[in-house]
Amino acid sequence: MTFTQRIDDAHRAFALPGARDRYGPDKTVEVEEILLTLEPRLAEAVLDGVCTTRMRALDEPVERLAFDAVDLAVSSVTKDGQPQEYRARDGRLEIAFDPILAAGERCEVSVVYRATRPRAGLFFIAPSAAYPHKVAHCWTQSQDENARYWFPCLDYPHSKQPTETTIVVDEGLFALANGDLVERRDEGGKTLFRYRQEIKHSTYLMTMVAGPFEEIDLGTAGAAKVPVLLYALPGRADDARRAFGKTPAMIDLFEERIGTPYPFARYSQIAVSDFIFGGMENTSATTQTDRVLHDERAALDYSADFLAAHELAHQW
Repeated sequence: MTFTQRIDDAHRAFALPGARDRYGPDKTVEVEEILLTLEPRLAEAVLDGVCTTRMRALDEPVERLAFDAVDLAVSSVTKDGQPQEYRARDGRLEIAFDPILAAGERCEVSVVYRATRPRAGLFFIAPSAAYPHKVAHCWTQSQDENARYWFPCLDYPHSKQPTETTIVVDEGLFALANGDLVERRDEGGKTLFRYRQEIKHSTYLMTMVAGPFEEIDLGTAGAAKVPVLLYALPGRADDARRAFGKTPAMIDLFEERIGTPYPFARYSQIAVSDFIFGGMENTSATTQTDRVLHDERAALDYSADFLAAHELAHQW
């Protein structure tokens, strides 16, 4: 084999025969912030939401904007408080700006919508005749491009922004989203949880989980003494601690080996039923499958350390 042949082999294309190039969508606006207000209703498998997107037009005027939005029942769209014309079709929410958004101009677009039993992105778990012992809760899974099933957005990884998520649930339930828990209050039989993620992240890393979860405090970790928390459904707290109890030590080790502090205000892991993957590295709030929660006897033969370490490593 000649030297030239070896070079050619080293740079051989990895695409399969017949594969075609795919390019990201053109950007006409820069999303500067997403604010979600969500109310999941577990018994009805319904999510009522308001998605407010703060954006800035780039170097050209913007007459129209299309959000990714699949099967969302939209009841109103406003720009800076003024109603806008819109049309939902083919998995997109098309908005006609009036007046047109000038180059460099900022605006705030709010969409009021409902998601009912989505086919992807948001999953409602409930007891049934076949599985009467299941606990009612809901969780999202936004990777790869499934955030669009539970809120309207520019659902592509090149759009990164801070987020704020407010979740309202029945009193006695818990809700988790990305970032720091900046507000929690009870009012009128409901509990409001508000989370703030200051570090920009993609929509596929956004999350929402709600249900009767128990909190397990694992203390703090890392140079910044970040709170480390676990959440499990009733009766599974001890199993969750067995599965993920080494997470603070993992954070300390990763900081030492990587040389960069853990970046977020806290780190949570929440174990849900019927999860479609092993885990998902949503920024600061990993969703884990409850299939790795074992009792003392099973834990002698099985460790979830690999899963905890894998999803934690994504946080860097």
